[in-house]
Amino acid sequence: MENYIIWLDSGECIEGTATKNECLRLKEAYCNFKNGKTNESYKCYEIKDDDGTAWVDFNKVQAIAINKNIKNKEVGFKS
Repeated sequence: MENYIIWLDSGECIEGTATKNECLRLKEAYCNFKNGKTNESYKCYEIKDDDGTAWVDFNKVQAIAINKNIKNKEVGFKS
């Protein structure tokens, strides 16, 4: 699983956790879109994550970040 953040032109962002394959698919589709290799699926891109499904218009995306999902083994304060 990996975390992703999609920054929009409006200043808002979409973030979530998805499978590594889903994040790779997002990255490839966005790179293709930015390089002019457009097709109908980029007008409203679908990403499936732990919370459900989101549709993103790549025309309104400023940047995308994908990071490894790190889970905390210990939570709280150390004394």
